[in-house]
Amino acid sequence: MLYAHWEGFIRKAAIGYAGYLSNKELRYGQVLDCFRGLQTVTYMRAVEAVRRRLFATTDLLNKIMTMDKDRVHLPLGRTIGQVGNLNYELFSDILELLGFQTIEYETKRVLIDETLLESRNKIAHGNYLLLDRDTTNNLMEEVIGLMRGFKTEIESAVTLKSYLKNPVVA
Repeated sequence: MLYAHWEGFIRKAAIGYAGYLSNKELRYGQVLDCFRGLQTVTYMRAVEAVRRRLFATTDLLNKIMTMDKDRVHLPLGRTIGQVGNLNYELFSDILELLGFQTIEYETKRVLIDETLLESRNKIAHGNYLLLDRDTTNNLMEEVIGLMRGFKTEIESAVTLKSYLKNPVVA
């Protein structure tokens, strides 16, 4: 149950933040370069559909090089909804995609992968798992702390406009 809250919250919060940025009518030239990645994947899918064309890669490069004037569009829901369990690697990818630092979360890799996700997998695959009250409470505090940290990252980015290349300092 705790894993479900973890995965659901991180995915929904990330998708909500991506939607917020997509609705601000920003241009890629105004925002951090990390936001180009998702759009580049969209361009690559279009090229894949026409890969038999000799100049498809030239079209892709041209789109990427002229992306600055395009509106920011981050269809994160389609992307992270299809990639499996929220392990540390995926969480780290989401952080980087949204322009957040991963350094403060690196110490939580074992907690996410070996404690939280492994427990989820044991339960989901029908294996017996006995957790005592103290272990469960400690894990719950750690995971809720991670979720709060992610929420704070998003709130700070919105408040400080740190998604911009040149944020306006008040």
